[in-house]
Amino acid sequence: MRIPAHSVCTAIRDDIVSGVYERGSRLTEELLARRYGVSRVPVREALRTLESEGFVVTRRHAGACVAEPTEQEAADLLEVRMLLEPLGAARAAQRRTEAHLKVLRGLVRLGQERARRGEGRICGRWAAGSTRPSPRPPAAPA
Repeated sequence: MRIPAHSVCTAIRDDIVSGVYERGSRLTEELLARRYGVSRVPVREALRTLESEGFVVTRRHAGACVAEPTEQEAADLLEVRMLLEPLGAARAAQRRTEAHLKVLRGLVRLGQERARRGEGRICGRWAAGSTRPSPRPPAAPA
């Protein structure tokens, strides 16, 4: 998968939030650069940005790791999500177009197919008892 260098930070953040990288897992510049098809320089800058945002923790002689939010941080983020997500959903519903509805219908079908095949990664984590919220709420639709 190749992405523009300026998108590396967004891509890593999205992968952390979606569970591609588990909490506490090590993030090496070399592997990230290879995964996103960029040099180590934009990866290094992305890791610094993600550390300032609280998604990554850098330890001396250990490198970067996915942050592990405390229970209080997780509770605070869940509270923020509960306040913001209904507003984002309402705003998206007001601005929807037929094209949006077509995409949503396709996503629903895809989700149903994956659920039938047992590929529900998020549902699987929930069913396994990992109910802690993501480290960052998803972006609200504009």
